[in-house]
Amino acid sequence: MTAVDLAHDDAGEGPVVVFIHGHPFNRSMWAPQLAALRDSFRVIAPDLRGYGDSPVTAGTVPMAQLAADVRHLLDTKGIATAALAGLSMGGARGDGTRRRPAGPLVGVQLHRHHRPARHR
Repeated sequence: MTAVDLAHDDAGEGPVVVFIHGHPFNRSMWAPQLAALRDSFRVIAPDLRGYGDSPVTAGTVPMAQLAADVRHLLDTKGIATAALAGLSMGGARGDGTRRRPAGPLVGVQLHRHHRPARHR
């Protein structure tokens, strides 16, 4: 599957922080963080493929492809290093982006949702 161009917000200057939304949200969930950080950082919040204003593709899109789409976004912007924050599914995508060989990430903040353990 080929990477797609993701709809995204890109604001501010300085070290790059990328925010990746979880399911079923879109980049608008990060508006408060972008507003708070844009004076000190370059903040980028994409809509993952099939969410918000990004393209929808037919069939199932593997999680690894969602991470590849984010890497494609960073590559097209010429971003060599970035910190990443992701929520739930976005945290999982961040993990896939982080594992990229010679990856551009300098820090990762993952927020994943887990079911509590069931006690018997």
